[in-house]
Parts: sequence; structure tokens; C-alpha cells
Amino acid sequence: MICSIATLSGYSQDYIIKKNTDEIKCKVVEIEDTKVKYKNFDNLNGPIYSINKNEIFMIKYANGKKEIFSETSTIKEEKKETTNTEKSETKVDKEIFDYKHFSGLGFTSYSQYHKLAKLGSGGGYDIIVLFRGGSFINQKKTLSVTSSIVYIRAISKDILGDYDNNYNPIYYDVAFWALGTIEKFNVHWLRTKKGSFYSGLGLGYILSSEVKVSKDNFRESKSISGLLWQFDIFGVQAKFAKHLGSFVELGLGTEGYIKTGFQVIW
Repeated sequence: MICSIATLSGYSQDYIIKKNTDEIKCKVVEIEDTKVKYKNFDNLNGPIYSINKNEIFMIKYANGKKEIFSETSTIKEEKKETTNTEKSETKVDKEIFDYKHFSGLGFTSYSQYHKLAKLGSGGGYDIIVLFRGGSFINQKKTLSVTSSIVYIRAISKDILGDYDNNYNPIYYDVAFWALGTIEKFNVHWLRTKKGSFYSGLGLGYILSSEVKVSKDNFRESKSISGLLWQFDIFGVQAKFAKHLGSFVELGLGTEGYIKTGFQVIW
């Protein structure tokens, strides 16, 4: 009994005065940014309790010193909560997909030039190769810009061109090529952890050449230049490895109707 009294007498009590005028007789242990930790004076060997600073009006210490709490602690706590919310939102954004840039190679074998390839009785083909790269331009990754270099090649064999003076048919082999560049703006309207769905619109410039060669080696060529355009109605970007993905796009324009390819993502 004597030892207990001696132990208690070794401490002097502090008082936490709450804003609702309640008093807590205690021993203050620690003051943090948003909380005050204390032990009940009647049980100094017991557990440590805590109280939010925004509930406290004043602390009166055993040595006579007083500490009055203003709204600053409340503001700090609110800022801390806001910061935690922002971090949480950033985490959610990262969970959409973790890449920002993409660069790849794609192609299509069906385009507006396919009509040229089908004209010849000897057959033909058309192909479009795309070298492309792009980046997301906003934090939520709903908008991106894609830059592409477009190479087009179309061949048709045995096209009936005209008749000679003796009314004999003249057949031509036609070769078409073009090189252009296009800048496209994309809106990603649905995003998942593995990629996104989007639509896009782009404009650019193209240089092209068409060469016709007859069976008797008569050669005729012409060069064409002008605007390049593409409207992608529906596109999909998918991620299937850490830095590897693919894309498929359906649309209208110089790049073709159906495009697909692989891309590096980071």
C-alpha cells in the first residue's frame, strides 16, 4: 500500500479539457499530428488511450503550463484525409492499366485499294503497313495521340486498258505505292486492367505513284499527293505481357478498313 502511494506521488496529474467542458485527469504520454495519447491518472500502469485533437480545447500540465488547441489540428487532419483520398484515386487509376506509351507495327490487306487489285484478270493484292507510336495525354488515360507512318502497296495483273488501232485489247500490269504520315486523336471510352476500347479521328499527308506497264513495255506513270484521313469507329488495345500488347481497329480511310498489329507498351 505504501509503495503504491509512493508511486502515485511520483507523478503529477495533467488535465485534458475537451471542447464540451469534460475533463480527463491523466498523464499525457505523446502528442501526434492529429491525436493526443494519455494514461488515466488512476491507472498509470494501464493501457494508453488516444483522443483526436479536434475534440480538445486545452491541456493543463502538472507544471502549470497550458496548451490551447485551435482549429489548426482539424485542418491538418482534413488535409491528411484529402491526401489519402488522392492517393487512393491515383491507385485506382493505376489499376486501370499501367502503361502510358505504345509503339508498334500493324497492317491491313483490305482497303480502298483492294478494288484496284481485283480489277485484273491475272490477280493482284494490296497491303498497308503501319509504323506507329503514341501516348496518353491526360492523367486518367482517356485521351491519346497516335502518330503513324503509312506505307501502301497495290498490284494488279492484266487490266484491260484500251484497244489499239486494230481493235486488239491492250492489257496492263498496274503497280501503286504510297507513303504518308497521319496524326490521330483517340478517345478511350472504356478502360480495363488489360487495355481499352476507343474511337479515333486523324488527318495527314500522302505521296503516291501509279505505274502502268503494257505487254509491249509501254510505260505510263503518274504521281499523286494530297490529304490522308482516317476515322476509326471502334478500336481495342490489349495487354498480354508486361511490355507487349496488340491492337485491332475497324474504320474508314486511307489506313484501311480492318487493321491489326502488335505493339510494345511501357
